[in-house]
Amino acid sequence: MRNQIREKDDGTFEIGKWLINKENKVMFIEVAEADDLKQAIDLADVYDDMDFQQAKFEVDRIGGIDTAQKILKELVETKTVAVFFKKDNFHLDQLRYVDQTAFEEWMDITSKNNGISNEDFVGEWELKNNLKTIRFLSL
Repeated sequence: MRNQIREKDDGTFEIGKWLINKENKVMFIEVAEADDLKQAIDLADVYDDMDFQQAKFEVDRIGGIDTAQKILKELVETKTVAVFFKKDNFHLDQLRYVDQTAFEEWMDITSKNNGISNEDFVGEWELKNNLKTIRFLSL
């Protein structure tokens, strides 16, 4: 279960995730509230299912688990942070690996174009998270 349940002082429950912010502090991000524990468990299950489906979609979008693991391995070995590919036209042999600086430049340019680009990307952090969510992270 990736989504956690926390009881509040008033006896209700909140459902969310523990995350580490930029200052390396652990914080709880609430995504829903529930009146009782059963409802909280049901909501946590729904959110876990949604997280799984989204992660599976993202991994399938780039060719599946084997391809995702190959890309992740290459990202780690080349010390790059993301890989770019043409939108809706993923080909393993046409990937462009970029470092942090190139990634930030692309993000700046894209944000100035209202998010419009002919490229899409997947980052190392995203791949790790998606593979972990569907339980196929192995380097």
